[in-house]
Amino acid sequence: MLNAAELEALLNQLCIKNGFCLPSDELRRLSADPPQEVDAFANAVILAEGLNPEMLSKQTYRAVRETISAAFARSASSPNNSLKSDVAKPRALG
Repeated sequence: MLNAAELEALLNQLCIKNGFCLPSDELRRLSADPPQEVDAFANAVILAEGLNPEMLSKQTYRAVRETISAAFARSASSPNNSLKSDVAKPRALG
């Protein structure tokens, strides 16, 4: 799951690298409830740009998806994204 800074960086990268510069209302909507899967996120960005993911060239879709996939992979491997289950749980006494 992307944190707020990672999400902002991803959306900036999608604009600069891929040309998907979303309007502010779409940025707010996507930031409020970002899809948690790569393909769903790619489709949401493409739709927010006013395009149909199924009509987009395979090359463009692949480039957008690769940008998103790389961000998700970086986030998953970030030491700041450790699972809450790693936190020690209190043990019962006695």
